[in-house]
Formats: sequence, structure tokens, C-alpha cells
Amino acid sequence: PYASKALKKRIDELLKEEIQPNFNKAVEQLLLSERKIDEFTGYIIFDLELIKNIILYILEFQVTFKTKINKLLWYIDFVHFRKYSVSVTGNSYTHSQYGPTPDDYDLIISIMLKSELIGKDEVIAHNEIREQFKPLVTSDKSMFSEDTLETINFVLNKFKGFNCAKISDYSHEEIPYKKTIEGEKISYKLAEELSLKA
Repeated sequence: PYASKALKKRIDELLKEEIQPNFNKAVEQLLLSERKIDEFTGYIIFDLELIKNIILYILEFQVTFKTKINKLLWYIDFVHFRKYSVSVTGNSYTHSQYGPTPDDYDLIISIMLKSELIGKDEVIAHNEIREQFKPLVTSDKSMFSEDTLETINFVLNKFKGFNCAKISDYSHEEIPYKKTIEGEKISYKLAEELSLKA
């Protein structure tokens, strides 16, 4: 039993040291290869490192659930696009039943969990068990331009008192969401009709 535990521990260490960075690079290249610079990405290149740091920054501000993180990312990108004609992250968003949802969100969160950038706790909320995310490392704020940080802080402060249901309901009332259907990508061109103005 002891030898088996020691072997498992060493295998886990090797996986972290050698395969994990290569896996993360391969996934990032896959994510980048699928992205175009167009009206659905906010006319900039998808930036996985920036998204990771924004998620960390969000979680430093408030430990929360996946739904709220998704909505905050959408508002950050669309509010920024409305003001500067370019998104922050280069991510695309799809109309889902829960509101605007970042593409490949589960994959991004999975990378962050495996890289031990964030952790999750199971908590009971509204009589069901849900995953609440928390930061395990500090965000690299040097990645944020002054304009980006201003947009992020504006959005975080606007929605700081909102739970998942409230921010989800709020996003459902937005014209960019209403003008699309389930499974359809949401064009940044619709950001002009966003109710939230920075």
C-alpha cells in the first residue's frame, strides 16, 4: 500500500510537470485556431491568459458561481465594446437558456482548476448543491490596460449585490440577448443596444 501511494504521488507530480503544460498549450492553440477576428469576437484576438486573469480578479472581488462569472464576462466585453469598439477578451458568446454564455467556458474553467489557479467548493444554494469558485492565486493586474480595469471595476460594482438568478434575469432583458435565439452567437454590433452604459 505504501509503495502504491508513493508511486501514485510521483505519477501525479510527473503529470503536472510534463504533460500539464503541454496539454494547456495544446488546448490554448486549439482555442486560438477556432477563433476569427470578427463581430463575434469583438474584433480582437482571443486572449486566454487575459480571460484567466479576469476570472481571478472577479473571484478576488467576490467568490461566486459559474452563472455569475459568465454574465460578468459578457458584460465586461460588451460594455467595453460599446465604449471602445473592441472587446476585452476576444471571446465569443452564445445565447443559452441561462443568458449569454462565453464559448468554451467549461474548458477554460477546467484548465484553471487543473492548473490550480482556482478552486471550487460544493455549497448548498436554493436547496441544491452548487459549485462555488474561489481564487487560489492572485490575478496579474499588469495584464489589464487602464481602460480595461475601469470597465471591469464598473461592471463588478454594478452587479456586486446581484445573485446568479438576478444577474441572469437582468441579462435576459438585454436587447442583444433578445435579438438572438438559443444556440446563436451574439454579435458585438448589438452592444450599442445594451442597457448598461459605462
